Amino acid sequence: EDSYPYISLHPSRFLKLLQRFDFINHKGAFLDVGSGIGDKTFLAFALGKFERLVGLEYNRQNVGVANYLLAGLSKGSGGYPISNVFGDALDYVDYGGFDFIYMYRPFQSARKMSVLIERIAEQMKVGTVVVDGISSDIGFKRTPNGFAELDDNLKTWVSVELDTIIKRIW
Repeated sequence: EDSYPYISLHPSRFLKLLQRFDFINHKGAFLDVGSGIGDKTFLAFALGKFERLVGLEYNRQNVGVANYLLAGLSKGSGGYPISNVFGDALDYVDYGGFDFIYMYRPFQSARKMSVLIERIAEQMKVGTVVVDGISSDIGFKRTPNGFAELDDNLKTWVSVELDTIIKRIW
């Protein structure tokens, strides 16, 4: 299969990603593409101020584990604004409903990753940020005129072509 199994990212690295892209205090919607057992979706809720969080996962067993863990945590608390759903990232049709889209290289194939990035780019709204946790090189946002990437030295977003972003995948 072309997708990776569940891969964990240390919480401190995830926190740095949220901080780097200024999403710690953001009140919007968060999507984890290839969410595994839902740990980053829950961590985004715990660390940030997201109002809606979705974990999209292709492995039904992982979705079941994620929902089981979430149910165990939310007993008596009134629940969380988190859902873990089964689905194929290449067929997903709601990328435009999120402000921050996180992934950790869900596909082994450069071709499939390119298709995924293009699909997300087609649907994402202005202001949405997409980050691949496997590499600090892959982080971009939709602007009114196209796309931009964060220049860490200048601490500002600079214009970039989508093809350049896709080439950085590998």
